[in-house]
Amino acid sequence: MDSNVIKFPYSVSRRVHSRKPRRSKNGTPEERADKKYVQETGDSSLVLFVQHLKAYVIRRLVEGQAVEAVFEDLEESYRRLAPAGQA
Repeated sequence: MDSNVIKFPYSVSRRVHSRKPRRSKNGTPEERADKKYVQETGDSSLVLFVQHLKAYVIRRLVEGQAVEAVFEDLEESYRRLAPAGQA
């Protein structure tokens, strides 16, 4: 019984690995900046808000909604939440 073992090309595997985003044990630059802000100010509400906003926008864009429509939805929700004198 003959077995034909073919080695996976090195150049192909290197190309795949080179296109992956870099990983850091300390987090992404955005995560490090968020952590530093929370440590300096002690206020995590802004950081949490921005993280949720980023996730919301990305989710809506992945669903295929246009950027303008995403921000129009955000403006409409802000108008509904803001008191009458501040909008």
